[in-house]
Amino acid sequence: MNLIIKNEWDFMLIRIFFLTVTCFVVFNTSLQARQLTTNGFLTVGAAQSDAEASMFGIKDELNFSALSLVGMQTSYQPAENRLRFVAQLLARGANSWELEAEWAYANYKITDNTQAFLGRIRVPFYMISEQYDVGFAYPWIRPPDELYGFLNIPFTSLDGLSVKHQGTIFSLDYASQLYGGKNNAIGLDVAGISIPDTGSIEIYGVTFKVGSELFSIRAGHHEGKNIVLDIIQPIIDAFESVGLPVTAAVLAQDPANILPVDNGKANFSSIGFTSNVGNLFLMGEWGERKIKQQLPFPTTENWFFTAGYSFGKFVPHITFGEYSVDDKTLFNQDQESITLGFRFNATSSTAVKFEVADIEIDSAANAIGLYDSLPPNFNGVPLNITPLDPELTMVRFSVNTIF
Repeated sequence: MNLIIKNEWDFMLIRIFFLTVTCFVVFNTSLQARQLTTNGFLTVGAAQSDAEASMFGIKDELNFSALSLVGMQTSYQPAENRLRFVAQLLARGANSWELEAEWAYANYKITDNTQAFLGRIRVPFYMISEQYDVGFAYPWIRPPDELYGFLNIPFTSLDGLSVKHQGTIFSLDYASQLYGGKNNAIGLDVAGISIPDTGSIEIYGVTFKVGSELFSIRAGHHEGKNIVLDIIQPIIDAFESVGLPVTAAVLAQDPANILPVDNGKANFSSIGFTSNVGNLFLMGEWGERKIKQQLPFPTTENWFFTAGYSFGKFVPHITFGEYSVDDKTLFNQDQESITLGFRFNATSSTAVKFEVADIEIDSAANAIGLYDSLPPNFNGVPLNITPLDPELTMVRFSVNTIF
């Protein structure tokens, strides 16, 4: 595994973080004054579908890497000090096990109820964003792809500042968060088009959560601006690879108005809930990605709903999910899914999970759902690609542990 430093800012940020921690450790000579902790999480997964074409990196061949990952997190806090340093390194099998610095921040406790975070932080788009990679923390093998998949939100961290505040009001617990920053390594794979991670985005947002042991409600809104993506050449390369030569001039005349992205704008909104009554639990979340300026992607509306029941160590559950787009000019990405799964809590730190998902895409000629592929027919022109099944079954298995 190799540590991937994507740009000079990443390198500077990580170097400053570790130099600061080193200074605290060196100059704080009392062993009792040092609080250094390390923990980790691991998912070992396998998946296969009955479709010849790939979706989420999974097709009709057994895949052991798409769901697997490993992460290590280290925290250092001088005793009786409000300052804490946290670093998390993560390697995903889907990314060829490249080791990346997912978190690297300094945390300062302003008051007993308010904290500030400076450095590389997780973007709090949705309810489970901060626990997304820790499979032991939720019932599924991974959160529903219709909302949490990298096609919808192609990045998880940013370099910036976050302030969190929590308290109690009317016997209810609440938590709020304000944040802002920039990610200088935005890229994504969409419809068989690989956009390199040389793009960037500035993003600012707010979240608010209120609830009790029985229920919680969370809402968030996030504004992205100055989005830059190197998109023209990847689109040209993708179409040429399937027998449809195009040029930048042709793309500029396309009704979808595909132009170089250097000042894109988008916003993201969401609202979700959890409910726990006895052994029954319910979860649901809705999200919208609204394109506002100069981005050749559609506005999307996504949601999922999960219901489950705990029989001791066994937890069966069912999840309904949907991904829909407002503009189907280029690709029709509408998709629905139903997932049946169960979780077995083998120990206090290890869970075994199994899922079967039935996934359907639209019947239109340019329908691709969330397949990793261009449509077989583009604007009436047949392409030289694997046909896309309108319905597929995907089977997934994982072992999740924390240590």
